[in-house]
Amino acid sequence: MSKHSRSTTFKLISSKYVEILTLVSLLFIIQTGLLPFDFFNPDVGAGHRELFSTTVDQFTFPDILSNIFLYIPLGFCLHWWLYRLRRNKLMRWTLAMLGGLMTSGIIEWIQCLSPARVSSLIDLTSNTIGCALGGVLFAVFYQYLPRFVAVVMAELQTWRLHTSVKAYILALIVFSSMPFSFTINPGLLKREASLVSVIPFATATSDIEDADHALARNDHRAYAFARWRLLERCARWIVECLAFAVLAQLLIVLLRNDYGFSIGTSTMLTGWYCVALAVVLSIIQFPVISRHVDTTDILFRCVGGLSVALMTWWTRKVVGLISLRQTLTNLHRQTRIGLYLTMAYIVYSGVIPLTFAPDDGSAVAQVVPTDPLLPFLGYFYTRFDIAADDILEKIATYGVLAIMLVASTRWYRRGSLGWRVYKVAKFGVCLSIPIEVVQVFIPVRTATITDPLLAATGCVVGVLMLEVVANACRLTLDPQLVTVSKKQKISPVDELIQTLMQPDPNAPKESSPEHTTINV
Repeated sequence: MSKHSRSTTFKLISSKYVEILTLVSLLFIIQTGLLPFDFFNPDVGAGHRELFSTTVDQFTFPDILSNIFLYIPLGFCLHWWLYRLRRNKLMRWTLAMLGGLMTSGIIEWIQCLSPARVSSLIDLTSNTIGCALGGVLFAVFYQYLPRFVAVVMAELQTWRLHTSVKAYILALIVFSSMPFSFTINPGLLKREASLVSVIPFATATSDIEDADHALARNDHRAYAFARWRLLERCARWIVECLAFAVLAQLLIVLLRNDYGFSIGTSTMLTGWYCVALAVVLSIIQFPVISRHVDTTDILFRCVGGLSVALMTWWTRKVVGLISLRQTLTNLHRQTRIGLYLTMAYIVYSGVIPLTFAPDDGSAVAQVVPTDPLLPFLGYFYTRFDIAADDILEKIATYGVLAIMLVASTRWYRRGSLGWRVYKVAKFGVCLSIPIEVVQVFIPVRTATITDPLLAATGCVVGVLMLEVVANACRLTLDPQLVTVSKKQKISPVDELIQTLMQPDPNAPKESSPEHTTINV
């Protein structure tokens, strides 16, 4: 692959967003390294710690790994930023390593003034190694990502629906694997095996029993926690069902259009594939800590896929949530339905367990004074896998919200990319703030500034992903299909939507028994 094509691939995102990512990773490192901000504490020994201590008794292997992984994003972003500034390879490595070394050194020097932190040479070495690994990761992406993008764009130009189905299945696998905390520890795997729920709805029954017992002993807080677990499981089961219903629709259209199968054969193959994928996703979730295998998940996935397959077989035509023809000809209505469903899920997951009265009868629940004021502070007191699961879930949810909002609302597609990012991020923050206000009145929820920040981050990620995908898809479309005047200043997303709504004369056609044609 030429240097020009590789450069084009890495310049799909504007340089200012790379600078923002670098700044965010740097701020996160500063907050993590300087907590709990107890400098010059009047206690004995405060402010007189040793600089760059070589003592290894206070450090463990997981602590060293956490310091390494903490600086990998910073090293990656620094290399990317310097690449955008057209620095050569030697200059990039030199400046990036100096930046990581100086950042770690300054933080370790400030930690000497904190009685709760230890300035260690091990931390400095681990952080420098993490920054170097970030540079290696950028080098790998620089070498192989453009080739992958070229293959995907070539396949997208020839088999658009085929590529879309594979991307959707990959998204299902990624979301099922979150928070990516895989383990090969035999003890942990044995514990996960003991937590496997074979009986359908056994976990929901257990939550109902815990709620009844807590209510019987007048423990309203335990009752709220049990209801929270139950309602969260129900929401996830509904999402699993809808996700596989969408998958079944895409598979049926793919088999009918690209492979020429009949309705009966398409629905049969779709049903078997949905059942097999439902089992595979649960197998993938088995080694993931905090994601227990539940037979109810498989049941709801199968219900979502098989219901659409049986409905299609019964009516002898493609019906359901997102028929491909309806998506191409009435894209705004379909994406608006998805927007409303995503907003309903965000509001629902933010206000559960729907118990707004604490056990002491006060009007407002007790709020920890320091947690709401410092972003991400609460995550430092929880397990890493639980914190990562919550962070990734919020970012992914608001990312989907941003995609649906831009695709369904013309006002959010106007202006430059930066202006769209600002408008969508403001919408996500305005949606999350009332939810945080309501959580003040819920005894088991804590209102914090972290959720609006995660909402803004997820919206920014969603808009940028949609912009990159729209640019890539626009490059693969036939120029003769583009009917938009060059004088019109519209976004790539608008251009892509208008292009998709035009019939493709080169698309393969397959007549159904009702003499209908589905165009891709």
